[in-house]
Amino acid sequence: MEINHYEFEYGEYGETTGVTINLRGFDILRFNNISKGTAFSIEERIRLKLSGYLPSGSKPWKNR
Repeated sequence: MEINHYEFEYGEYGETTGVTINLRGFDILRFNNISKGTAFSIEERIRLKLSGYLPSGSKPWKNR
């Protein structure tokens, strides 16, 4: 049985338009190709259940 951790979404011409992540919590942080490390927004952290796995708060790249 194959487990799909994430699925790409494609547009009309085959371009990548998004990705659906089928993981939650620490499992997301284990995969470098889908993890953004500390760059997850507050909304993403809540939706993906990352609370407690990353330092609190997030800063936009321009303020780092």
